[in-house]
Amino acid sequence: MRILHIGAFYYPDVEGGAESHLQQISERLVQRGHDVTVFTTSSFIASTLPSTAQLTRKTSEVLNLVKVRRFRPQGPFLKCVNGFLRLRGSYRFLRSFMSPEHIGVLQGGPLNLAAILAAVRLRPDIVAVHNWCHPTLGYYGSLVKVLTRAPLVGIPLLHTEEPWSHSEFLHTMLARCDALVTNTEHEKRFIEARLPGHQRVHVIGVGIDPESFSEPAGARIRARYGIGDAPVVGYVGRMQPTKGVIKLLEAMKTVWQSESRAYLLLAGRRFPASTYNDREFQNALANLSARERSRLIHIDGFDEKEKSSIFDAIDVFTMPSTAESFGIAYLEAWMCEKPVIGSRIGSTRCVVEDGVDGLLIDPHNPEEIASAVLRLIANPELRRRMGRAGYEKTRSKFTWNAVTDRLERTYLNVIAGSPGQYYPSCTDLRL
Repeated sequence: MRILHIGAFYYPDVEGGAESHLQQISERLVQRGHDVTVFTTSSFIASTLPSTAQLTRKTSEVLNLVKVRRFRPQGPFLKCVNGFLRLRGSYRFLRSFMSPEHIGVLQGGPLNLAAILAAVRLRPDIVAVHNWCHPTLGYYGSLVKVLTRAPLVGIPLLHTEEPWSHSEFLHTMLARCDALVTNTEHEKRFIEARLPGHQRVHVIGVGIDPESFSEPAGARIRARYGIGDAPVVGYVGRMQPTKGVIKLLEAMKTVWQSESRAYLLLAGRRFPASTYNDREFQNALANLSARERSRLIHIDGFDEKEKSSIFDAIDVFTMPSTAESFGIAYLEAWMCEKPVIGSRIGSTRCVVEDGVDGLLIDPHNPEEIASAVLRLIANPELRRRMGRAGYEKTRSKFTWNAVTDRLERTYLNVIAGSPGQYYPSCTDLRL
């Protein structure tokens, strides 16, 4: 197959679960003999996101056999549109016959019109649009579908707790897809409730690479930061309020009252200074006492090779996030046989089985988060049993090879026009 993947970001520009998802499936499809091209951005809002890599200056390159083309969002047409919109009364004029979402499309997004023309020249067999937190991507995908007659697959990665997932414009774009791929059964039901009669919504899930967790060295991390044998509560991800890091900091104040030896290990980059996300994070740190700050370790960015060791160093992984379509970090914790604490929301309920491989809590309730943390810290046998259950589930169902199997079969069936569901739902992906 000649596959075109469209996404807002691609390795190594920005690091996150969505970016890892696109990279992993693209590379594995190439390894299976398919021709994969990724259209992405070179600079779109990247200054507001944390990254360990400088934005590449190359507009076209091959990364691990994947062809990558990066487009700048501001072309001549968009400069003219945005210049017009700066004129007094221009927005009111456009609103007389266009929705705010359509005006947003005119103003631009992660790509530009040059990407559409390049897609036509590519002549793909199938087009997949990835990560719809930038809804204009769906519009680009629908244009490519019309101009190339290639079937369109949406991989929206919806965060159903967040407002952007409820956009009517986004739902309109989803309806134009020939098939939709979701990470969980919850996301599938969310889409089907808004697109009644849409028969091609399929649960694929996400995965991990077991080899990257083959030699974790948690003892090395503990020695580096002088942790010793103290209990460690861990969080790995962006320092972003919707990921739950602020509520976790609040919860740890209660944890430290009962377990003063405990450490909180935060691993992940801060957002740039003066951004909303960083201000909230800094305010939460400022609310800690000197004693509490002494029990906090923040690894502000780390080499990917150290990720397994960081997970191995902790006793309880806690991510009370409301910004998830799945939550790859739960799988990564399970690969080191650690119990997890996640949010009692639709997507996470499909991933974490409460009381079996982790605990589910109200993400807005620091006291409930603290209670779950203290319960696991106090019970090593429960931690061992939950961590092992999560490990077995991940190894059995949630590897990138298994995910690519399901996605490859989806693409082939969409091209062939085969109807119906072809693989298990989220509930079947559990042990």
